[in-house]
Amino acid sequence: MSLIKFFSIIIISSLVFVDFCTGEEAYDAPKFDLKYSKLNNGLQVVVVPHRRAPFVVHMVWYRVGGMDDPVGKSGLSHFLEHLMFKGTKDYPDGMFSKLVARNGGRENAFTSADFTGYFQRISSAKLPLVMELEADRMTNLVLTNEVVSLERSVVLEERSARIDNSPKAKFFEELNKLFYSDHPYGVPIVGWRSDIEGLDREDVLNFYRKHYTPENAIVVIVGDIEPEKALDLARKYYQPIKPKNVQHKKIEYRIKQPTISRLELKSKRLSEATIVRFYPAPSYISGMSNIAPSLELLAEILGGNITSRLYRDLVVEKKLATSAGTFYNPVARELTKFGIYMSVLSGVDIKVAEQAFDNAIRLLLENGVTDLELNSAKKRLIQNFLYSLDSPTTIANIYGGALAVGMTPEDIDQWSLKIKNIQKTDIMRAANLVIDEKRSVTGILQPSTEYLR
Repeated sequence: MSLIKFFSIIIISSLVFVDFCTGEEAYDAPKFDLKYSKLNNGLQVVVVPHRRAPFVVHMVWYRVGGMDDPVGKSGLSHFLEHLMFKGTKDYPDGMFSKLVARNGGRENAFTSADFTGYFQRISSAKLPLVMELEADRMTNLVLTNEVVSLERSVVLEERSARIDNSPKAKFFEELNKLFYSDHPYGVPIVGWRSDIEGLDREDVLNFYRKHYTPENAIVVIVGDIEPEKALDLARKYYQPIKPKNVQHKKIEYRIKQPTISRLELKSKRLSEATIVRFYPAPSYISGMSNIAPSLELLAEILGGNITSRLYRDLVVEKKLATSAGTFYNPVARELTKFGIYMSVLSGVDIKVAEQAFDNAIRLLLENGVTDLELNSAKKRLIQNFLYSLDSPTTIANIYGGALAVGMTPEDIDQWSLKIKNIQKTDIMRAANLVIDEKRSVTGILQPSTEYLR
C-alpha cells in the first residue's frame, strides 16, 4: 500500500503527558523504558515496550522516498516498495507475505515523499521471524523482467484508480506541482504515467542497491517485549549486513515563487467547489524550525476541528461551506506547506465564498488568537496523543517518521514542553511569517456548469 496523500504525523512526546486544566497545569510523566541504539553497520534501532497485548509492531524505515527519485524516473521509490514483496533467493514467490499470514500476522508498506516503510503486526514470539525476513530482503531482493513488467502494470492501474480517475486527486496533483515548481516535492509519489511506463528492472535494482542499506534505515519495535531482548535480536539479524557507505549528495532545495499563483479547474463529476491555499512553511528540521510548534497550534486553532475559527465562521455562521480547515505536516526533510481549505456549499457563488475565505484569514492576522483558543488547542493536541497511546502502530509511526527525516529521540521527547511554552506572540509571529498571500498558491476546483444531478 502506498500513501499517495502526504504522510502527516504530529510529533509528540512519548515521555510526558501534560494535563492543561483550569488554573495550574499538572504534569504526569509515565515513562516508557525506551531503548535506542545504533548498530555497528549504522542501522538505528528503537524499542518501546507496550504491554497491553501480546504482540509487537515491527517496522523498517528507509530514508528514501519520492523526492529521491531520479529526474525522469518518478515513482521509482514507490515501484520498489511494490517489488520488495516479490521475494529473495531464500524466500521466493511472495513467501514473505505467506509466512507472516501463516503465523497470524499482518503486514503492509507505504511510500511518502521522504521515506519508505515496511511493517508487520505479529505475536511477540514471532518477532525473530519477521526480523529474519526483513533483514533478508534488505540485501537479497531477486527480480526478473517478467515480475517487473507485471508489477509495473499494477502501479499504472493504481495511478489510474487513485489519481487519473479522481477530479480532486488530479486537482491536488496539479496544484502541488504548481506550488513546488521544480522542487521534488512537486512530483507525485506514485510517479507521472510516462515515467512509470519507462521504469525497468535495472532502474529498480540500481535504486535498491544505493538506498536500501543498513546505514540508511531505522528499525522500530513497539510491543510486548523486553527492550534488551529486542536489541539482541536486532543485532543477531541486522548487524551482519554490511554497510555500503554510499554517500548521498545533500541537495538544498528551496520552494521558488511560482510564476503563476492560481489554478482553476472544473469537472462535470463534482457537485461542490473546493478552495485551497498553500503557503511555504518550515518543518521541524528545515528553515526556521523553531516556529514549527507554533504552526502546529496555529493549524489547530484556525482549522483543526469543528470548533475552529474557519469551521465556525464559514460553515456554522455564514453557511457558505460544508467543511473548512487546515493541514500542516511538520515532519519533512525540506520546507513543507501550510494549507487552508474550504468545501463550498452547493449553490453558493464561488466569488462570495472566496471573499469570505480571504476575510477569515485576514481577521486572524489582524486580531490574533485568544488565550482560550491557545489553551484549548494545547489541550487537544496533548489529549490526542494520550488517546494514541493505545496504538503501538501509532507510537512506531511517531518514532520512525521522526528519525527518518533526521530528527532524534530527544527531539520527540521535548515536543510537549515546546507546545506548553508557546505564547500568543509566538503564534502570531509564525502566522505573519508564513501566511503571506504574495508567497501563496490558490487553487479552485469547481463543478462544471454541465454537471447533471
